[in-house]
Amino acid sequence: MAAQRATWVPVVHWAARLSALALLVMVIAFYIGVGPPTFFKGPPDEIMRQTAFLLTTLGLAVGWMWDSVGALLVLGGMIVFSALEYSAHRTLPGRAFPYFWIPGVLWLISAVFADRTR
Repeated sequence: MAAQRATWVPVVHWAARLSALALLVMVIAFYIGVGPPTFFKGPPDEIMRQTAFLLTTLGLAVGWMWDSVGALLVLGGMIVFSALEYSAHRTLPGRAFPYFWIPGVLWLISAVFADRTR
């Protein structure tokens, strides 16, 4: 059974890395086109959403080295971002934001099952 897990855990790990890379490229391309973000300017609810998204983006980069820390930052940032977005606009974040959950969930799966196979 452990041999079967050992074969799919690296696949999940690399799927998380590649999806995180695609999202990081998308975020960088967005900020090149729109301009750099103005962090810590604006109303407090906007500052909190920007900070939560910054944690999510940081988690996409950190997850390349540490699965569990990346999963914590991505999932924690997205939970806070989604809660703040819902409280401000009564809708969940749409467009590309649901895709940010994917690497976090994959890194969580990878972190949980990689420890069990050792």
